Amino acid sequence: MRTKIGALALAAALVLAPFTHAAAAAAAAGVAASRAALQDDAPSDAEQTLFTKGQNLFIQGQFQQAVTVLKDFIKTYPNS
Repeated sequence: MRTKIGALALAAALVLAPFTHAAAAAAAAGVAASRAALQDDAPSDAEQTLFTKGQNLFIQGQFQQAVTVLKDFIKTYPNS
């Protein structure tokens, strides 16, 4: 019984071996694409600086100035 299971496992491994490399390559390509998308999505220094300025004004309780800065931020960087 044990040799039949071992033989079946070996046969399955040999049959599926060509597909495991393709699946691993596809997974690696997906990871690389995800990393590239994350890097492309990173804000520029100017974008981050303007947002942080608005955030700091809000934290300090200077709400009107924060609104002005954040409206400018949204106008300048609508896809952020």
